Amino acid sequence: MSEILSLPRDLKQLKGVNYRNFKSCTFAKYTQINTSHSSFVNVESHLLTFVRKGYKILHTASKDYRIDSYETLFLKAGNYTLSNVGLSSGVYEAYLFFFDNAFLIELIYKYKDFFKLEQKMQDYEIFWVKNDKILQGILESFTPHFEENTQILDPIVSLKFEEIFLHLLLNKNTYFISFLAGILKEFRLDLSLLFEYCGREFLSVNEMADFAKLDLATFSKEFKKCFSQNPKKWLDEKRLQKAKILLEFSKKNVNEVANECAFSSVAWFIERFKERYGKSPKQYQKSKNLYFLSKN
Repeated sequence: MSEILSLPRDLKQLKGVNYRNFKSCTFAKYTQINTSHSSFVNVESHLLTFVRKGYKILHTASKDYRIDSYETLFLKAGNYTLSNVGLSSGVYEAYLFFFDNAFLIELIYKYKDFFKLEQKMQDYEIFWVKNDKILQGILESFTPHFEENTQILDPIVSLKFEEIFLHLLLNKNTYFISFLAGILKEFRLDLSLLFEYCGREFLSVNEMADFAKLDLATFSKEFKKCFSQNPKKWLDEKRLQKAKILLEFSKKNVNEVANECAFSSVAWFIERFKERYGKSPKQYQKSKNLYFLSKN
């Protein structure tokens, strides 16, 4: 057996891989022209695999799975053995979409009205989709973004994956929700708390920890498992996103925006905003806000 691979981190070590990293996900096209021996893989993020040509055999602790052409498989983060691939017309090709907990939680929060996770459900180690023409079409739409001289953008990837997520949620509701519930039950912070963090404004990390009834160190550790970053950085990102909207759509000045978004100082706000968006708050406001544009 070959060395242990940690994916998506070790994608750069594999031949035949074209991949791009984004804020909360990695998207890759993987092509092989020969069969290979088994590989032990540590899947660091959750993984959606879409086999376009050939087939792949996956060994889990409990079962073996053969994923054929045009089939899709969701895997939870964990350790797996991937065996030889089978070729179709001399090639094996698959799309790999790695996504973290934060990406998943945001999507579940957006479509929370479809979920009834309080009911008891069977725990599935994988979610396997066969004979779904609509899903195949959605996944095939990624193909042009791997052609020469094209660029896939973070918002496009997010929207495409959201389309996949919503399609599965509406058409394979019970099984898909059971699979997602298996991921969520591993969090110490329950879903109601996670939804509060997504939808409610908090003034500080201490307030967030108090809300979870945990000490600061424990809360920070558990929060990072769920949202893939420490709560301070996450809270600052939320504030910057709100500030960006206010600068674009309100008449508030920079000082007023900084105060409304609970930044500790205007200078700190200006520095962080420029670092995040490449322009000072004032520059961004003058370039985007219709009120200010009309005065020019």
